Amino acid sequence: MSDMDLLIEIILSSAVIPLEKKYDRFNVDLIERGAPDSKLTIRGCPSDCLVLDLDSSFDNSRVFNGKYGVSKRADFMLISEEKQKVIFIEMKRSGSQRNDIIKQLTGALCMFDYCKSILRNFRSSRTPFSNYSLRFVSAKYTTLPKQKVKIEKNSVSHDTPEKLLEISHSQSIEFNQLAA
Repeated sequence: MSDMDLLIEIILSSAVIPLEKKYDRFNVDLIERGAPDSKLTIRGCPSDCLVLDLDSSFDNSRVFNGKYGVSKRADFMLISEEKQKVIFIEMKRSGSQRNDIIKQLTGALCMFDYCKSILRNFRSSRTPFSNYSLRFVSAKYTTLPKQKVKIEKNSVSHDTPEKLLEISHSQSIEFNQLAA
């Protein structure tokens, strides 16, 4: 079994956001918890894309006191075996401090590391997801009417929380733009 199959076996279905097929393409609508008007549609997802709603499904504030931001986590995590990518997405209906977003993306990375540890220790997967590239994304101003989309890359690759890809004033984007 692949690492993805092993992970799917242990994840609650309530934590998964299903893909929607539209015009021979797979899309997913991400809606920020507590802000139903804050929406981001990811178009052109790989058919095997697993979309996890971390914000609604994973509450680590019952374990950690929140000091230094340790109880923060990003809103969503997308995993594709086909593309060998893990994409962490933090959505904001308006602006937010960059440092807070970095903490939320870092918390989501910790959640992913926890999943990998579970697979190593309970499912005998030696190095789960070792060939996967990580991508970190902030989507801001997701409630505003469509304006000129602003995509701001801070580096060649947005492969750490500190080098995040920043998107603003958009309610839709292509999976490949996030995974690049």
